[in-house]
Amino acid sequence: MLGFRAALVMALLSAGLSNPVTAQPYPAKPIKLIVPFGAGGPVDVMGRLVAQKLSMSVGAVVVENRPARAARPAPAPSPRPNRTATR
Repeated sequence: MLGFRAALVMALLSAGLSNPVTAQPYPAKPIKLIVPFGAGGPVDVMGRLVAQKLSMSVGAVVVENRPARAARPAPAPSPRPNRTATR
């Protein structure tokens, strides 16, 4: 059975020999700004102005319009498989 000191030395050595993990730069992908109204309206214009100012400080910002119905939030896109029609 290992003594306390031997276990401590082994733990410190294993921690010292491991490779440090570096974080990815933020943001790794473009930021998606969802505007819950149709394109061309005043809310869309404000969303695009906000995206323009935000892109100056954090990088790429993509504005996506998802109009909703009857004051419901815009639904998230469903992950559909890419199907090709073959005949």
